[in-house]
Amino acid sequence: MCDACHNEAVKRLRQLKPRPHKPLVLLFPDDQTEAFSGLKPFVTLEKYHIDWLRSAMRPIVMVNQAQNTPLSGEIAPGLAEVGMMLACSPLHILLMDAFGGPLVATSALCTHPYSFSTSFKHSSSSSLKTKSPGCPASPSRSPTN
Repeated sequence: MCDACHNEAVKRLRQLKPRPHKPLVLLFPDDQTEAFSGLKPFVTLEKYHIDWLRSAMRPIVMVNQAQNTPLSGEIAPGLAEVGMMLACSPLHILLMDAFGGPLVATSALCTHPYSFSTSFKHSSSSSLKTKSPGCPASPSRSPTN
């Protein structure tokens, strides 16, 4: 996962995945408003999108990006649409509460599923609260401190 408004972070995720060209999926908080008004800076939603997003299956739904969106152009290069889903698992909800903005969400699958590395840098949860300049926070539940 990474900040959906940070070009360098999305590029790095593409390198690590590796997924150089396929579109990536966005994870948004369920802002609990009828029209998802807090997502307007990012995507354009119709009623049928909202119905699908709120359905019991919680699918990934293809939606148009908003004009002048702060989302990284690296999410779906050359495409007007992006795939989005709502946070629905307890882990996703906690991540949304801590970060406060849209995240790129992708599976942890890789080309070498049995290899791993312990050479990662540990970051505190407070670093999750740092968003890219110019990326407005999504109206998730009140951030927990």
